[in-house]
Amino acid sequence: MPCAGLKNLRLLSLPKSFPNSFSQTQNDCAQCSSRQIKSMSGIEVGEEVSTIYNDMKLRSTLKWVTFKIENKKKIIKDQSAEPNDNYGDKTQFDEMKAKLTSEPRYILYDFNFDSKEGRNINKIAFIFWCDDGNAKIGDKMIYASTKDTIKKAFTGLGLEFHANTMAQLDYETFRAEVEKKA
Repeated sequence: MPCAGLKNLRLLSLPKSFPNSFSQTQNDCAQCSSRQIKSMSGIEVGEEVSTIYNDMKLRSTLKWVTFKIENKKKIIKDQSAEPNDNYGDKTQFDEMKAKLTSEPRYILYDFNFDSKEGRNINKIAFIFWCDDGNAKIGDKMIYASTKDTIKKAFTGLGLEFHANTMAQLDYETFRAEVEKKA
């Protein structure tokens, strides 16, 4: 059975005389699954991307994860780390930051800390890392044009940051913004 997105598309854009040749299922529809999400540049979001985000959101399986574009065709998981209760949120952020290179990356980071009032704050943020000084221009362009596409795989994500230098990847600055929006 076609999903609502395909059904509405058929009703709005195809004349009744047009043969009904749609045989797509929900898993094949871009509105229902990340499986078919592609950027204007033709880069596809890998199936695992949405799964990883949902696992982080529902089960706190990872503290952070980076995604990269593989062979200019597909966004895939690059690196990740599980939450570690022995280290504070800032320490885990700094460990993630230390693993970044000059190559652009999309990052999901699960902020988990107590506010100044003692309230526990747990929010996942999307961070677009693109080193202005050292990344290749072609990579910058591809990652920038694909950013909105990967964000579509993160349903319900409300926090986004952009960093072009290591100094801009500042935990305290991000934490203050997360606390404001929590």
